[in-house]
Amino acid sequence: MSKEPVSEERVSDYSPRSLAYLGDAVLELWVRDYAIRHRQKAEGWHKFATSKVNAEFQCTLLDHIEHSLSEDEKEIIRQGRNAPISVGRRHNQQIYRKASGFETLIGHLHLSDPARLSELLTMLRPFLEA
Repeated sequence: MSKEPVSEERVSDYSPRSLAYLGDAVLELWVRDYAIRHRQKAEGWHKFATSKVNAEFQCTLLDHIEHSLSEDEKEIIRQGRNAPISVGRRHNQQIYRKASGFETLIGHLHLSDPARLSELLTMLRPFLEA
């Protein structure tokens, strides 16, 4: 994990696809960290994580924080949503693209503004507990 935030100028050098890739990993780690801290049995960790780290759940999370996002953050999501990403036949394209936009924001904030990322994840924590 990086210790120093990356400048906004430098983060803009990353493609939305690379930020979404990073954001997916950050979300996975967040969910797994929650699972091992709050779930007693190891047998349930994987099932819990897979129920939370998927496009549908990420869309739900985004829906809950959208009203709290700045215009710049909404623009990052838009860029991620509109990036050329292949969507499998089994996936709903609208859901997958929205989730990709959310992952792009998470990846962007992980690099540029960890404090803001922490703030958003704190807002979303009750949805992990549900």
